[in-house]
Amino acid sequence: MNRMSIIKIFELSGIATIILSLVFIVYEIRQANTIAMIEAEQGIQGSFSAVNELIIENIMEIAYVYVYVKHLDFPPKRSEIQFHANA
Repeated sequence: MNRMSIIKIFELSGIATIILSLVFIVYEIRQANTIAMIEAEQGIQGSFSAVNELIIENIMEIAYVYVYVKHLDFPPKRSEIQFHANA
């Protein structure tokens, strides 16, 4: 082996290392994007869950206000809502 062939081997191994590094970086970026999308979806689902819990906890008051307001031409007074909701 002469000096030129050894230099060529080192150059080819360097190029191969750079290409493998770039492939690994692309893989890591895709993985990070996937994780970010999953976390965003979980956050949205958590928000929906919180809204659903509030609705379930207050369903009777919400139903009463809806029925009461639907049959009147004006919104009910707050004291009337509390009085009937507690009854």
